[in-house]
Amino acid sequence: MLTAFQSGCITTRSDMLREINADMGRIQQELNSKQTQRQQMTEERRRVIEEMNAKLREEAEQYEPAPALQPTAPGGSVLSTSIDAPSILTDTQAGTAFRRAQAFYNRGDYKDAAEEFVLAYRYAGEENMQARSLYWLGESYYRLRDWERAISCFNKFETEFSQHKLASAAQLKKGFSLLQDGQTVSGRATLRILIETYPGSAEAPLAEQRLKETE
Repeated sequence: MLTAFQSGCITTRSDMLREINADMGRIQQELNSKQTQRQQMTEERRRVIEEMNAKLREEAEQYEPAPALQPTAPGGSVLSTSIDAPSILTDTQAGTAFRRAQAFYNRGDYKDAAEEFVLAYRYAGEENMQARSLYWLGESYYRLRDWERAISCFNKFETEFSQHKLASAAQLKKGFSLLQDGQTVSGRATLRILIETYPGSAEAPLAEQRLKETE
């Protein structure tokens, strides 16, 4: 026959087991919920990247080189920063995506960097973050030697952020991208315009040097 003390221990042990099982059940539910959220974010990220890349390809296909000594501009409609689907990232999370993209870029993972810069650009609520994300998206494509997408990004930057401090850098890389893509006339024209528009910039001497190399 169990003593009262022994009976009390058994009851306490049973209660503890029930509590542990209940805790494990709650933890499993939280893990399942987080896993579902991660899957949804991964699917949304893939959708956004595919959508952005499709629009960049479309704009690149519509692009027509401008005459010499005239600014090059994208043909067709300009890409919109708006999205139809509800945002899954807050502005803070967009900043986190930007920092991830920087880390990828700095270690040479330009494809992964481009994917994160797309997210940062599409979801950033602050204009400077959008501008920086778009610029470095173009730089990522430039590093990948994807000249058409790089040109589309720098064209879009010129349209949306012409007063930003990175405007001269974007125009320089646009000129370089055009030259790399075989559009020599438009590339040289873009570099000449850069020199005239931003004569005191750090990019102006680089543009002059590249012009001499292409003579």
